[in-house]
Parts: sequence; structure tokens; C-alpha cells
Amino acid sequence: MYRKLNDPIFGLIELNKIESIIVDTPLFQRLRYVKQLALANYIYPSANHDRFSHSLGVFFLTNRICETLDKKNNHILDPINVKNLRMAALLHDLGHSPFSHALEFYKKDDFDTQKFPFFFKIPHEEFSTYLIKNSYIKDILDEHGYEVNLICNLIEGNEIEDLILSRIINWELDSDRLDYILRDSYFTGVGFGNINYHYLLNSFKCYNNKRIVIDSKAIRDIEHFIISRFSLHDRVYTHKTGSYFTYMLTYSAYYTILNEYFPSFRNKTELDDIISTQENSKKIFEFSDFYLINKLYKIYNDLKTSNNEENLKLSRIFEAVIFRKKNFKIIKYSLFTSKSEYETDILKFKIKSLLKSLIDMYPFEIFVHTPKNVFTKYLSSKISPLNSNNESYEKFKEEEEQTIWIQEKNKTPEIFYRSNETFFRKIHEFGITKVLVYINKDNKDLLKKFENLQSKIKDIIFKQ
Repeated sequence: MYRKLNDPIFGLIELNKIESIIVDTPLFQRLRYVKQLALANYIYPSANHDRFSHSLGVFFLTNRICETLDKKNNHILDPINVKNLRMAALLHDLGHSPFSHALEFYKKDDFDTQKFPFFFKIPHEEFSTYLIKNSYIKDILDEHGYEVNLICNLIEGNEIEDLILSRIINWELDSDRLDYILRDSYFTGVGFGNINYHYLLNSFKCYNNKRIVIDSKAIRDIEHFIISRFSLHDRVYTHKTGSYFTYMLTYSAYYTILNEYFPSFRNKTELDDIISTQENSKKIFEFSDFYLINKLYKIYNDLKTSNNEENLKLSRIFEAVIFRKKNFKIIKYSLFTSKSEYETDILKFKIKSLLKSLIDMYPFEIFVHTPKNVFTKYLSSKISPLNSNNESYEKFKEEEEQTIWIQEKNKTPEIFYRSNETFFRKIHEFGITKVLVYINKDNKDLLKKFENLQSKIKDIIFKQ
């Protein structure tokens, strides 16, 4: 190995020469300045880890899974494919926006992104592959015998001939999910992610050269993984106060991008020129957390010194992000439910419709937010292939392929949640849906009017 990096989760991570060259490019080094969990450090002070260390962790786990499968299945993986898979794992988050998921506007129906640069309107995986295919990174990979199209297909989760290869980084217990559970748990200090990943990975094996299955002896470790993921969503990713700060960050960034304060490059021509050479690509560091925060601070000062009452109200949103100010009262409604993300969006629409008069009357002072629903889709839905339309059948087959399979010795594999050995058989469809309302706590008139509507909001949420 050409280079060794020390990681607090996995110890030494070894890179070959070309992987080391890629890591040292400005395009990859930018990930040092993209926080993994946005403003989670406002709740958990040590949660300052970044996409750089996460990418290295996914790379390490991907390599470990390859070694395990190869050892157990008589060198089933082609070494050339493994070489490309390692690179895909390393580069899978290359296109993440500043503050990671907080600025993934393509998921946020509250914000009109029509005038936004194209890279804010696509998944970060798609932007990652754009950067790879249109930058000098492609030249480096081509020169050293990598298959760029295969790498990009692996990152985006597109169908490829080698299904085992794809599942390693695109599965419900893949290297990406396993790293962020271990890493996010470690740096937030919540302790949920203390998973025995050594034993879990050692239980991986191939079945019929088509899917990865896990030895049934590891069933408790699988449950631990799922419970950890569920708990992190509840305690960290959708934490009531953390969600408030993240929403204020999203809103502030939206205003900043919409008014062309950020980023400095707006179209493909400008971006392509930046990523054409290593020297030019140093400008990509402007697409980072610290640069955006500097812009937010400047805008905040301009708003604060304005005599316009609406600007002063807007400045409170920026103030929440920059100074960790809880200027808003947070009202939380939480329910244990099987609602999908689509159904949760409908719920949010109904509540916003009920509150429309208040939202119109008090702009920048009341917001409705539904953090991403903790919905256990990774255990597959009970969609019966019988007596159903083609669309439902295809969804069933797709989820069967993506979900976790276990195998008892010399027996046919089965979907994990269907096993009589797991208590998830009873609860696999459920998750937690949270509806959060943020209200300017200094506006007593608004608070009183909202209080009068609380019973109707609860009817919408709890009596459906």
C-alpha cells in the first residue's frame, strides 16, 4: 500500500497510489469542509465530522466486504471490478452540497428551485458522477485503467451485470449505511451504533451469484443495526431542536441562493471551467460550509441594519443559524405510524392549509416542517404479488431485491423480516412521523391564534 490514514472508527485505512492521488485533489479535499450532519453540533457539540472521513470509512468497509465475499466464495469478485468498486466507494459523496442533506433542495417541496443552479436540483449521487465525468478526475482514472462508466453506475445505483458488486454499496445493509451509523453514533456520543461490525461483515456470503445473504447466526446483529438506524433517526437526524436549526439553515441558504449571493458559479459552463484543471478547481472550495456561513453572516448584517420590518423578521432566521439562537417556539407532534414519506407530505400540506391565514399574515414567523420520515422501508413492504397491478408487482420485486436476506446453513434464503426468529416480523412496517411547527416566540398574538387552532391540527394528525 502506498499510504495509510488513521481513522477513529476503523484504525488504519490503506490507499493505493492512485486512490491517494484522488484524495489529494481539491475536488476531494473540499469534503473536509462539508459537515456530515449539518448543524447537529448545535445539539451534540462533538458532531463536527465531515464527508471526507465518511468517504474514507465507506471505502474501508467496501474493501472489507469484498475480501470477505472473495474468501468465502472462491474468488467470486473480479479484481478489476473490485478496483473500480473501491474507487466508487471513495468518490460516492464527491457532489454533496454544503451542510450535506440540509441543502438537498430536490427533496424539499417547500422551496421553489426553478432559478437555482442545476446541481441543487439533482441528487448528490448524480452530481458526484457529473463531477467525475466532466473533470480532470476522469483523465486520472482513464490513464490508470479505471472504468469511469462502471464507477458512475455503482455510485448512482444503476443496474449493472454484476449484482453482487452493486449490492456492496447499494443495499439496505451496505458499506455507506454501516459507516454513517457507526460514525454518527460515535461523534454524537449517543451510543446507538456500537455494532459488532467485524462479526456482521464476517457473516456476509453470496447466493447464486445474485445477492448477498447474511448467516442467520448474525440475526441479532442485524436487529442491532436496524434499531441503531431507527434510533439515530429519532434522536439525532430528526431531533426536535436539531430539526429547527436545520430548517432555519435550509431557509437561509434558500434565500441566499435565490438572490444569487451563493455560489459564485451558476451554470454548467462556469462549473466546467472550474473543474477542468486542478489549479482552477481550488475555487470549488467556495462550495463549502465555511464559505456559505460567511455569506449568511454578511446578509444577516445587512438585514439587521435595515429599517424594513420584514427584513428584521427575516434576520431572526439567519441569526438562528449563525449564533444558535432559538428565536422560535417549537411545537412537536409525534406518532408511531406506518405512513410513507408521501403520506407524510400530504399531512404537512393539510396542516399548512389550515394555517395558511397565519402564514400569510405573519411571514417569516411561522413554519411547518416534517423531517424525513423514519419509515422502515428497508425491511420491504407487504405488497402481495397476487391480485395486484404490474406497478405494484414491480415494486414488490424491487423491494425484495433490496431488502436484507438471511440464510440458515444449507437452507434456502429468506427475507429477514419474515423469519420467525426476529421480532421485526411484527413491527417492520412502522416508524415515527414527526410534525414540527416553529413560531416566533415573541409574537404573543400569533401564539394565541395558533393555540386556538391546536385542536384542529391534532385532529388532522391523530384522527386520520
